[in-house]
Amino acid sequence: MSALQLTDASPAGAPEASDPRPGPFISYAREDQDVVRKLHDALLKRGRDAWVDWEIFPSAEWMQEIRSAIDAAPAVVFLISPESIASPICRQELDHALAQNKRLIPVVCRSVDADRVEESLRKLNWIQLLDPDELDRKVEQLIEVMDADLDWVSAHARLLTRARDWEAKGRDRSLLLHGNDLKDSERWLAAIGVDRTPRPTALQIQYVIASRRVETTRQRYILASVGTALVVTAALAVYAVIQSRIADHQRDVALSRLVAAQSLKHSSEPLGQLDLSLLLAVAASQIHPTLEARDSLFGALLETERVRRFVHGSRTLVSLAVSPDGRTIATGDFNGGIVLRDAETLQARATLQHGKGVVESVAFSPDGRTLASAGSGPIMLWDAHSGQERGTLDGGHKYVKRVVWHPDGATLLSGSRNEPLIFVWDAATGTRRSTIPHDRLMSLAVSPDGATIASAADRSGDVRLWDMKSGEERIVLRGHHGPVRAVAFSRDGKLLASAGQDSRIIIWDAASGERRMTLEGQTDRIECVAFSPDGTRLASGSNNRTIVLWDLTTGRPLDLLRGHTNSLMNVAFTPDGKQLLSNAFDGTFIVWNLDAAWRRRLKAHAADVRVVAVSPDGATLASGSDDRTVRLWDLAGGRERAVLKGHRGALRAVAFSPDGRVLASGGEGDRRIILWDVVTGHKLKELRGEGDVTSVAFSPDGKTLASGADATRSVFLWDVATGKRRAELRGHESSVGAVAFSRDGKLLVSGGGEGVLRVWDPATGKEIAEPMGAGGSVATLAFSPAGTTIASSAHFSSALLLSDPYGRREPVALDTRGSHAPTGIAYSPDGKLLAYAAGELRFTIVLWDLERAEPRGALRASATTLSMAYTPDGRQLVTGHSNGEVASWDVDLDGWPRRACEIANRNLTRDEWQAFVGEPLPYRAVCPGLAFPSD
Repeated sequence: MSALQLTDASPAGAPEASDPRPGPFISYAREDQDVVRKLHDALLKRGRDAWVDWEIFPSAEWMQEIRSAIDAAPAVVFLISPESIASPICRQELDHALAQNKRLIPVVCRSVDADRVEESLRKLNWIQLLDPDELDRKVEQLIEVMDADLDWVSAHARLLTRARDWEAKGRDRSLLLHGNDLKDSERWLAAIGVDRTPRPTALQIQYVIASRRVETTRQRYILASVGTALVVTAALAVYAVIQSRIADHQRDVALSRLVAAQSLKHSSEPLGQLDLSLLLAVAASQIHPTLEARDSLFGALLETERVRRFVHGSRTLVSLAVSPDGRTIATGDFNGGIVLRDAETLQARATLQHGKGVVESVAFSPDGRTLASAGSGPIMLWDAHSGQERGTLDGGHKYVKRVVWHPDGATLLSGSRNEPLIFVWDAATGTRRSTIPHDRLMSLAVSPDGATIASAADRSGDVRLWDMKSGEERIVLRGHHGPVRAVAFSRDGKLLASAGQDSRIIIWDAASGERRMTLEGQTDRIECVAFSPDGTRLASGSNNRTIVLWDLTTGRPLDLLRGHTNSLMNVAFTPDGKQLLSNAFDGTFIVWNLDAAWRRRLKAHAADVRVVAVSPDGATLASGSDDRTVRLWDLAGGRERAVLKGHRGALRAVAFSPDGRVLASGGEGDRRIILWDVVTGHKLKELRGEGDVTSVAFSPDGKTLASGADATRSVFLWDVATGKRRAELRGHESSVGAVAFSRDGKLLVSGGGEGVLRVWDPATGKEIAEPMGAGGSVATLAFSPAGTTIASSAHFSSALLLSDPYGRREPVALDTRGSHAPTGIAYSPDGKLLAYAAGELRFTIVLWDLERAEPRGALRASATTLSMAYTPDGRQLVTGHSNGEVASWDVDLDGWPRRACEIANRNLTRDEWQAFVGEPLPYRAVCPGLAFPSD
């Protein structure tokens, strides 16, 4: 790859050998100056002039100089120490480096608690500089890392410097790229791959696109002038058309990357707009199917994996309720409007008008037939199905904050922040039964048995429990350090949750008033809480736009839900507990899926998940772990069906029989293969072999099981019915690490520790071809569905090879991005894609298009990927990870845009199109099935 040439950004001519080359920017704490001086001098001796700020002058000009130095540097070295990770200055430098997608190289000079290190640094490989005697060796390592893909890194720095200069000078057209500079820049953008770093920034892409727009206009003008003056020949006309098409193609590629970058920005930033991120990713894919477009679509779907749908309105929403039968959703808005929606289709069924002011509260009666609404003016009662007005409760508060139904269905309670009373109403007659003294009510709830009222005041940290029958105060609950903003009872009435200004949630025993637990972790005031129907979870919504799902058995967060653009107002579970509804102080409410997700994550094991397999009918998942267990899962629901115990060591192999009734498993610590009944989980029989079992595979007819083992040089074939050894295939010179049958059963491939693949005729036990090199000790292998290719990976090597089973062609090597360990591999059932783990930590799962010989997409895991398998329909990829998790991914790539549109539930507005796509392409609806916006 040639370097990006930007002629006016660097001195003409190559530097002399003695001239120091640009070195990294070093971010450090002042306490580490001695280490920095030694590091700086060592780099300078090797011809690298590192940028170090020896003095701090905290001013706008000083910070601008720092940022410019970071922009121009080929990499940023962050010197990790207790002081640097706590330093606000270092954090600003790190944030700017991250914003500009600079290559980060963490260097540890003093020991720190890894959990305190920012995630963007923690996830990278650290260079340990704890021993001063190792300085020279570590500097060589640093230079090696810094010089990796040096042309790419240098081009990134130069283009970023020019783009920022263009931005700083009001996007002056005279500073745009043209000629060879522009072509080199476009080639540089076109060369970006799945894991290539540093990534282009949005500003760089905007700069290149703006340059292309002006250049294309200029070229077309010149061609038109020549045509008019000289009556160009047909050949020149054809050339002009070709050039125009090339320019359009380059424009579309660059524009796709720009829009994708904006999508990633919205999906990754805390204040990003997730529905917009989805739509921009779809738009980027439609403009041109670049890898960046698919990557942004994956990122947006991952961030919205719990979202069923965004539901948009034209007014700011304030209140929300779901009917007891779960069929109707009611929302109240800032301008007196109420909408009743069908909970399944989310389509509006009726629109009501409650005066002209804010609808602060809506509540369904226990039988679901009546809806009460409150705000300014009287409380209104509506037929919950037709939306017809049934009556009003007048003569009470002038402005109602909360209205709730008593479980008897005949009584309503209401409270106000302006009047010091809670009113108890007879809903049938509209008359007041009684009052309870209460100042500035903020929240109100009635226990499921109807005996207790819980209330909280706007300026108090107390929660008060009242006896419903007598109206007397029973208990005052104290524990919050500020006003309490929300209270809620669990469905069984045993627990009460209170939340407030202090960002804490307290779970109380509703009978005794004793504190059960305190939930802490949200960073802003909490506005609303709701118990799940089974009482095992609590949802809390915060002013910081997020919802936290809490596990009430452990008191720990289960999930963080992000998608709103303003402070949360209400959260409510559906009666079956499978969905959560929420609204913020904006025009959108969100329906969340709690029972299913685009990526399902199962906390499956207590140790590494080394192997996974999916049953032929796609219903059952088997996972094997270093914790010595095999677990069977219902793949559709994510429910654990059985834990299979009996192995004495870590699992290394699992495989389903073709009929799905039998599971074979083997591992370390014994020489047994165990056959299990998949339905009952009972052990059927044991096959006793030689050495720790490394792999097992059933023949397509289910009659034969092939196995490989450590400390043996043979492949063993077993009769499944009798459990007896049928044959021993000899030929390997070391342990057999992997075995696999072709789909038709005519071929069996095995991989050995000596680094070769051997292909056998399982019927005769004879080899059908000469042994083939595998690039190292074979770790995993797989036959393509058509049986024409073998994919194999190797221990302690980055080799991932595609080999012809008959040895007629040279193997093809795929780029694993420095993965120096066994990598999981899996062919899609149609044979079009190969999934494999890549990168030094193997967090990236590449979906390789075998026909086009390029990545079709990439998934980002949260831990090292150790194993993988496709479901039979090819729509899901199951992966096992080093953190004990099993993940199930939606890999129906063609369906990703459709899913994104279903979740976003709208089209880009014309203003959004103009802002993010611009003039090159006319506006169009990126989600054709949805209505065009009215703006």
